Amino acid sequence: MARITHPHPTLGTTLPQVGGVVFRDGIAEVDLTDKPNLRSFYEQHGYGIEEDVDLATLTVRELRDIADVEGVDVPAKAKKSELLELLAKRTVPLTADEE
Repeated sequence: MARITHPHPTLGTTLPQVGGVVFRDGIAEVDLTDKPNLRSFYEQHGYGIEEDVDLATLTVRELRDIADVEGVDVPAKAKKSELLELLAKRTVPLTADEE
C-alpha cells in the first residue's frame, strides 16, 4: 500500500478521481504494486508517494518527525511505545459507506 499526497491538497474535500484513485483531504491510499504506469503518472505530476513503513523499525526521533509533520500532539517525554500508539490512531480507515 502506498500513500499518495496530492500536490495541491484541500482539506475537507474529496477531489475527483485521478487514475481511478479518490483523494480525500489531499491523500489517497492505494496499492501501486502492479500499476507502474500509475506510479509514473503521479511522480511526473508532482504527487508525493510514500510506501508503507513498519513504524516499529523507526527511531524515536523519526517517529517524532512523522508526528510533527502529520500534526499529532506528542507529550515531551513520550516513549517509543506511546509514539507508536499515537501514530496508529492518526488515521481512521474509511468504512464502505464513506467510499
